[in-house]
Amino acid sequence: MSRCIVVGDTPYDAIAAAKINLKTIGVLSGGFPEQSLREAGCVEIYKDPADLLARYEESAIVKGMSKSASE
Repeated sequence: MSRCIVVGDTPYDAIAAAKINLKTIGVLSGGFPEQSLREAGCVEIYKDPADLLARYEESAIVKGMSKSASE
């Protein structure tokens, strides 16, 4: 079974992803405040894509991959 997670910079990304049962990582580079992204359903928030890359090993991307490997 494959796993997918969305990376988006607007609440609309998270809302759309949730409609097809996908989780979203939010990045603040879209100009929306962290609270708006969290309220829309983002499971994690990063400053920008570079921040996500720098913290990749602790992100939901890696957590999800290791979870799926054990299933």
